[in-house]
Amino acid sequence: MEFLTREKRQLAAFLNLFKKLGNHHKVKSIPRRLHKQKQLRRQKKLTTKVAKITKRQQTTATNAKTFTTRTLSKPTTVQDRDAEMLVDNHNEDSAKNKAENEEKFKKIDSSEYYY
Repeated sequence: MEFLTREKRQLAAFLNLFKKLGNHHKVKSIPRRLHKQKQLRRQKKLTTKVAKITKRQQTTATNAKTFTTRTLSKPTTVQDRDAEMLVDNHNEDSAKNKAENEEKFKKIDSSEYYY
């Protein structure tokens, strides 16, 4: 009796195997999944490439900005803040002096005593 049940189980397992092999949808689903993974990998590569390029462009832009103008950043320490204030004051003073000097030169140009 036990022998028959074992044989039935083996036969059922064998039939299940055949069913799985005959099921074409399952066979197709594996390559599709692999294809999707490949697509995702490719897409990820492209996005990282684009991100790297944009980051590089941003760094070059910031570098160019720092060369041409002084970057306005929040001062971290008291010394930095004092230095910023000194620079700002110097810039204001130089602008005032420049304006005063231009006025003086205008006066000299318009005066009769200029030789």
